[in-house]
Amino acid sequence: MKKFATAIITAFLSMITLNTATFAADTAQWTQNNPSIDVFDAGSVDASNMAVQMPNADGSQMVTTSLLPPGSPIRLLMINGGFVPGAQIIVQNDRTLVPVRIISETLGAQVDWDANQKVVTVTDPNTTIVLKIGSSEATVNGDTVTLDAAAMISSDSRTYVPLRFIAEAMNAQVGYTDKFNDTPVSQQNNNQLLSYNVGIVTIEKTDNQPTYSADAGLAAVKAASADTYKQVTDYLKANNTTFTNFSPDYDSQKITYITAFGRYYIYRLAGFESYNILYNSYTGEIFSQQPGLPFLAIGEGFINIGWLYQ
Repeated sequence: MKKFATAIITAFLSMITLNTATFAADTAQWTQNNPSIDVFDAGSVDASNMAVQMPNADGSQMVTTSLLPPGSPIRLLMINGGFVPGAQIIVQNDRTLVPVRIISETLGAQVDWDANQKVVTVTDPNTTIVLKIGSSEATVNGDTVTLDAAAMISSDSRTYVPLRFIAEAMNAQVGYTDKFNDTPVSQQNNNQLLSYNVGIVTIEKTDNQPTYSADAGLAAVKAASADTYKQVTDYLKANNTTFTNFSPDYDSQKITYITAFGRYYIYRLAGFESYNILYNSYTGEIFSQQPGLPFLAIGEGFINIGWLYQ
């Protein structure tokens, strides 16, 4: 069961994509600082038609669907620790562009659009940014800045701007990891081999500093792992069974630090390397990929190893 579950989770991890229809940044529809996300088959004949579910600010669940073209690299956007729905990232000539309204309003700025002049103005208490569609120049508080990619209007009529420029102009830090899954994931679908690669773009804008170090995170994750291991052994004992070759024993303390992205440290437990363990360096919360249905679920708590042995 472990190998089967691992294959399912790994295959569908690579299919995360976010739809543009339901996100309204100015209504705080999504829950910030929370990486919880579920990804599952939407029931379409095309296995690439995936549903994405994440928590809303009011405690309900947002569900969107999107068709993922075969071979597409997946680029998720995370702002201040939470995945942002609706942030369809465009990579053009090795430059990353994002919808200006989603980024700016999520970071607390106001966005104004002059349709006649095709000019976007982004303002917050400290910064005024002015961009013109098609121009490789912008102004930040009146000073002219040269962009590495011009602002553009996409086929769905949204205004896209260079990610690093708009974030850093608003005093935010930009990061990227392609180690959420270390290698492109492939799966067979209708006799066609589909390959995907998952990366996460992060933006952090906060006046606070991380509270916990990677070493502190490792200690907390090991403590959670020990607790989960005890639950597994208690379950086996209660059911008069033991570890087997099919579901072997494991070392609950053999955990490795992998990388960091945004405010999260990533760890992995030996024997369960397909499942990332995320530790919030600001809050000390642990999130992990939960093996089971739906096909991918990142939720609070340690890896649900017990499910693999039941």
